[in-house]
Amino acid sequence: NDKPIVNSSEQKLWKTKKLKNTFLVTTILFIVATLVLLVLFVLSLTGLINIPAFQIASKSSAIESKAYDTPEEVIDQFVLAIQNNDFESALELFAVNNMVEGYDFEAYVERINAFMPINSMAPQEYEAYSVINNAYQLNSVSNQIKMFAYSLLIPELDLTSMTFLQDIEDDNIDLLDELDPSQLGSLELVRTNFSSPENQRSEIHQDNIDRLARIYGFSDQEEYVALFEFEGDYYLGGFVLVEFEEGWQISGLGAPLAGVSFLGLEQITESEYLENFGD
Repeated sequence: NDKPIVNSSEQKLWKTKKLKNTFLVTTILFIVATLVLLVLFVLSLTGLINIPAFQIASKSSAIESKAYDTPEEVIDQFVLAIQNNDFESALELFAVNNMVEGYDFEAYVERINAFMPINSMAPQEYEAYSVINNAYQLNSVSNQIKMFAYSLLIPELDLTSMTFLQDIEDDNIDLLDELDPSQLGSLELVRTNFSSPENQRSEIHQDNIDRLARIYGFSDQEEYVALFEFEGDYYLGGFVLVEFEEGWQISGLGAPLAGVSFLGLEQITESEYLENFGD
């Protein structure tokens, strides 16, 4: 029953070796797990595999970009996406990726002769800012699409200000039911018109487009007004479209030269539209 005698120094050395081995094994396992997750994440981003856990990260960094040969085609595709409740396809028609990638921070500051951090993208020259700039642009266009839909679904409310619950209840409005996007399937694009032709073709406006083109990297810009019909009523909207190498994309849902807001559609009669914007 005699037990071997182990002195304290040998026992301490044995414990030290055991700790080192445990640490080494743990480190190796951590590195292997990290590499596996990294490979899976990259494959998810490229679309080679579909992993739900990585879908949010993949979609939040950038969206797929679609472009068409003419501004009219882009507008038609946007309306089709809204009719189909396909807001993802609607987002893909916007020049988010191209305007972020082509952004020239110094040209922007020089154009306005000022620096407004809250209303501008960060310098794209530094790669770290890319994801922030992308999110900034996505937030802007997503809000415009939301306001486009809301202005059709609840036209009786002022979407540019807060409406209190008591007022909503007094008007017998059930917001959840009213905001059901499936109703947008009946939306129709009646016609589009090149907005304010004289102003758009003026030398001053073309110079302004050239300066914007240097900031965002596009080659041309055009503005259109549009007449929509929804549930028996007519609505006025607008589109600013920009041309890149791939084709035309949407910059914003408004028409500033015609005084059409980017924050939703406004009701109008067909005769009023034709009188102000028709050929």
